[in-house]
Amino acid sequence: MVDEKPVILKTGKVKGTSRPGKRQYLAEVDEPLEKLWVLFDQMWGKRLVQVLQEFRIQVAECLHIPPQILPLLATMSTATIDRHLSAIRRWEPLKVALYDQARGGA
Repeated sequence: MVDEKPVILKTGKVKGTSRPGKRQYLAEVDEPLEKLWVLFDQMWGKRLVQVLQEFRIQVAECLHIPPQILPLLATMSTATIDRHLSAIRRWEPLKVALYDQARGGA
């Protein structure tokens, strides 16, 4: 009892709430993000966010990234960057093997 009133406990599934709105980062961000990721030696999202905050304007000019994409890159979180790069990272072991083969490694 709470405040002299009986408490009713309900069990079962809580109704899910969907998040309204559209996706903020569309596929147009993927190509510039991949270019930046490769340029900065394929670093993970946490480090890449910090580097993008400091160098995105200078690097964007060199890589010819459209100016409308820069604000999107500046506001991307670490998790969002990692999600967008996940498809590319799946091929990373293959790239490393090909790179080692080209260098004459194992």
